[in-house]
Amino acid sequence: MKDTNLEKVLGKLYSIFNDPNVDEIFIDSYKDIYYTENSKIVELKDIFSNREELENFTLSLINYFQVKITEETETLNLSFDDYRSVNIILSTINKTGPILNFMKLPQKTFGWEDYLKHGAIDEEGKNVIEGLLKENKNIIIAGPVGSGKTTLLNLVVNSIPLPNRVITIEKIRNLIIDRKMTARLIAESSNSKGVRKLIEAVRRMRADYIVLDDIHGSEVVDYINLINEGHSSVSLIGADNIFDALRRIEIFALNDYNAKTLDDIRYSISTAFDYIVFQEKLENGKRKVTKIGKVIFDGEKPSIELVYNK
Repeated sequence: MKDTNLEKVLGKLYSIFNDPNVDEIFIDSYKDIYYTENSKIVELKDIFSNREELENFTLSLINYFQVKITEETETLNLSFDDYRSVNIILSTINKTGPILNFMKLPQKTFGWEDYLKHGAIDEEGKNVIEGLLKENKNIIIAGPVGSGKTTLLNLVVNSIPLPNRVITIEKIRNLIIDRKMTARLIAESSNSKGVRKLIEAVRRMRADYIVLDDIHGSEVVDYINLINEGHSSVSLIGADNIFDALRRIEIFALNDYNAKTLDDIRYSISTAFDYIVFQEKLENGKRKVTKIGKVIFDGEKPSIELVYNK
């Protein structure tokens, strides 16, 4: 069904936004606009004539969502529906005007058969991950930008055996969940404060599994404390390699204003997380799970013992 109000707001971008082959539209300035179609980047021209037009477009879009902004508002994450959203960086923190990213999630969930078919994992790797889920292990999904780690996170979460109750903590709506007994919490803001509020809320809910869609701030301290109360978890973190994932968690934890000593943080990390599943983008462009490591504590710091290496 056509949304005439949205068509009016988006104007020239409406047909592109509705194109099922378009995954993302990003506006870096009024004259710097691109979209991705079937993984290829295409430049758009003659959408806005000047910065003022882009400013008015952004305000109209915010009004479409009936969101109030103040002088303190810097970023907004807004959802059109379960599959389409927009991230807005307001001109208060960018000299060239607003920055907008329109994102569209695939409406099809990937299963293990899809991963096997595309060579993203083999039977051995699949069996290892399924075994970890059956044993209620705490898993981190790690990988660099563009490696498909969010797709893998979706697959792992959808594979959590019933009747486990899953509660997700999401900075933005970017997960595709296709399972019963799942409650989704979306942060009002993607900063540490917004996520911390949800972590505190989860403490009062009966969760068998807690899912954090992005470890990227000092809120990881609260999350580690929550996991160490006895919950199972699946989390995601950006990392260039499997060993860097633990180091990045350390750094985020040390940025917390209530941070413990480094020794305490390292011990807490080693008790909170059991395994790391690493996916990367190969030189041929394919995404693949290449390593699975067990988190161990060597007496001084957490380290990784590889149980799967391809």
